[in-house]
Amino acid sequence: MLGSKKIGETKLDTFRRVGVRLGTLCGVFGILFVCLGAQCIGTQPPPPPDNPPGFENADAGSGGALYDEWWAVVDLTAPTTDHPLWAARPDQTSNTRTGAATWRCKECHGWDYKGVEGAYGSGSHRTGIAGIFGTTRSAQEIFDLIKTTHGYGAAGLADADILDLAKFVLEAQIDTDDIIDAGSKAFIGLANSGMGIFDANCAVCHGADGTQLLFDEGTVTLGGLADDNPWEVQHKIRFGQPGTAMPRQLVALTVPEVGDLGAYAQSLVDAPPPAGCTADADCAAGQVCTNGECVDEAGCTVDGDCAAGQVCTAGVCVAGGGGGGDVAAGLAFYTANGCAVCHGADATGGIGSNIQSESAASIFARLSGAETHAITVPGVTEQNTQDLEAWLSSL
Repeated sequence: MLGSKKIGETKLDTFRRVGVRLGTLCGVFGILFVCLGAQCIGTQPPPPPDNPPGFENADAGSGGALYDEWWAVVDLTAPTTDHPLWAARPDQTSNTRTGAATWRCKECHGWDYKGVEGAYGSGSHRTGIAGIFGTTRSAQEIFDLIKTTHGYGAAGLADADILDLAKFVLEAQIDTDDIIDAGSKAFIGLANSGMGIFDANCAVCHGADGTQLLFDEGTVTLGGLADDNPWEVQHKIRFGQPGTAMPRQLVALTVPEVGDLGAYAQSLVDAPPPAGCTADADCAAGQVCTNGECVDEAGCTVDGDCAAGQVCTAGVCVAGGGGGGDVAAGLAFYTANGCAVCHGADATGGIGSNIQSESAASIFARLSGAETHAITVPGVTEQNTQDLEAWLSSL
């Protein structure tokens, strides 16, 4: 008991002893109160800011396409001036691009999302700017950075688009080191497994050997692109090609499957087929050089090589050319056979070429298999292609 008195103890001694004990207890309680106060007030992290409205329903897949070339995704005119922060990039000499290129998120942060710490740490794309991989910023902070600090709101992106970008940054990035060896640029995957994915999903547009669609003004095949920039290829596989019908595979393929597909793409030929000719002397006897191809002297490669009233079919000028087609039937045929996937809804091109001026005979040759084409249409008739020509001519 605090107040009990020991034998032989004076009142003064008792007072001193009790006072010391009370002081000690007060000190202990005081420290306890201070510590509790510090724990409640000083050591707890502040609550994270709320996600911006709509973030939970944002589309990370669309955000990945926006990261690539946002104006093509939202159908805006490409910027003509430099991004407002471009002049402040740490490395002012390596990357001398101007205009629209400076507005692409990938131009600063890279296809591997690691900026100066990744593939864009050297070369003509180097800006010295940090990447976004592994960011610890909140959704609200990223939204504000994109919209205000980086100026994309003023440039025309709607809040919904910016939310998609933020969703991509926080939830859809991958560590590309998991599927690409940064030193050798080789995809880490099983090419045999990738072949099945390619044949089922990609060959229809890219061709069986990856040469149906060429890049960089017709100088690079899919295989060549995969060899040179595997990080770009993995991004295009997952998020598609902005402004075209190329579908994104973000959900359809796992990350290891993207590696498999990339490994197979790197096994394809890395150079386009050689141009046929530049002069008649490049051709065999009895042939002439027409539009870069050697054909029989009386042959053709396009309708313009033929006389009036004729069209070029399988290298031969034959009588033909529309007149008997039905516009509505042609549109129905175009839609039913998925032509828009490659050539666009208005046939002006996308993954494939612009075919608005194609003749019925030329279309028939390709769809019947007489000439090389990504796909054939079993049972196609000349009437089908005359209808299609009529529709194309009406556009």
